[in-house]
Amino acid sequence: IVKMLLDKGANPNMPENLSGAHSLIWIASNKDVSSDKRIEVAKMLLAKGADKTLKDKKGRTALDWAKQSDNKDVAEL
Repeated sequence: IVKMLLDKGANPNMPENLSGAHSLIWIASNKDVSSDKRIEVAKMLLAKGADKTLKDKKGRTALDWAKQSDNKDVAEL
């Protein structure tokens, strides 16, 4: 689904309204997705222009979330 949306022109940097998190933050913080899928989705998002430096409403980046969630796989990208 992520690939389809990105191929149709979805903005990977569009924040979610409540938290301000964008898709890269979501995948970096998600523990319910396998490591392989996290890496696959994160690479797709980055290839389509996801900005690693964007912050949520509390000032945290995708890297901050990956470290906090112990998702080293995404943190290393």
